[in-house]
Amino acid sequence: LALGCAFGAARSRLRRGTFRHGRGDRCHARSTSTRATDVEFEYKIDLEGLVSLCKRRGFVFPSGEIYGGYNGFFDYGPLGAELKNNLKRMWWRRMVHMKDDVIGLDSSIVTTPSVHQASGHVDNFSDPMVDCTESK
Repeated sequence: LALGCAFGAARSRLRRGTFRHGRGDRCHARSTSTRATDVEFEYKIDLEGLVSLCKRRGFVFPSGEIYGGYNGFFDYGPLGAELKNNLKRMWWRRMVHMKDDVIGLDSSIVTTPSVHQASGHVDNFSDPMVDCTESK
């Protein structure tokens, strides 16, 4: 997730036609067309490669991996925990502190059934079951 945001930002800078190196100098996207916005960005790594890299570098590990794992759940190594906390802090600053019409809330996700009844979730919720043969 975190790297996807960074890749998205790089893609938008490439589409605008400018991006910066770490030294602060400006580069321009190269394209055969006359407009820099016509540059088609192509990722050089797929999701499996990204997950593999993160596992090798100790960012994330499949939860319970030594016991067979549990699809969709990850444990974070030291670098992964730092990255996740930094992203959460940045998101909170931008989405809560920098907006006048948003307030922060941290509440439990487990609640009494009467709350679900009063909110309409019990009467109006529909969850058609779909079996995915690839993730089993």
